[in-house]
Amino acid sequence: MSCDYYKIDPDKGSRYAATFLLLYIYKGDLQISTEKVGDDYQLRPAIELLLEKNHITIEGDTYLLQESGKHKAIQFEERYSTLLTYLDIFGFVDLEQGEFAYASYNECSTEEAWNHLKNEPRWSDLRVAMLDHLDGDSTEIVYAQMLIEGHYHPQVEHWQQCLMRGKWWREITSLCDSAIQMEDLGYIQQKEKITGEQVLDTIYDQAILILKSLYPDDLEIQSNLNSWYNTEASVNSKPSLIQTSSTPPWVKPWIL
Repeated sequence: MSCDYYKIDPDKGSRYAATFLLLYIYKGDLQISTEKVGDDYQLRPAIELLLEKNHITIEGDTYLLQESGKHKAIQFEERYSTLLTYLDIFGFVDLEQGEFAYASYNECSTEEAWNHLKNEPRWSDLRVAMLDHLDGDSTEIVYAQMLIEGHYHPQVEHWQQCLMRGKWWREITSLCDSAIQMEDLGYIQQKEKITGEQVLDTIYDQAILILKSLYPDDLEIQSNLNSWYNTEASVNSKPSLIQTSSTPPWVKPWIL
């Protein structure tokens, strides 16, 4: 069911735009002249934010990364990798059979076999619904995916306008709005109403078991999966966050 719920406010849009510049300057795919001529003139607010945060500096007629800027670019890539580790499993769920593509990951001997499995039409993408359920920001993971996978790139025609005038942000919110929502998952079973929250709780518990089996020797992942949420704390409610020294990366918004 499509909705009109997700928004990227100006503050978040500014952070996303500045992160775009930061990442592609770091990768060596982007150089911005201090002259800011042509379409580059539109980048002023994002550049000013990076200067304010001391992530870039002016050298001659070019903006260069400071060490803090390099650190932030690396941190963003690592953050997305972490989000993918824990959340990608919810992107391939067979709601009819109660199965996960990742349950068969180790049975795929090649990347081609794995991609073939993921492309089967039976999978539903529940990442947006699950992130909402876990108090995360769905727009951020969609943004990060578009950025890291190169859908948003300085080679895109008129990318400055897309970045600074909201075209990409509207695409992201549209993707989130059209995704499966929690209320879409409820159903009636033997005259008993099963809510979308209950469905997501069950899916979350099943996914945790699969992730544990995929990373049996990774002590950090095992510890996080054991400590982040308590799905048994209450009935018919979303998993409750356990207060520990480690928190899920999606709970804290990306900041520069």
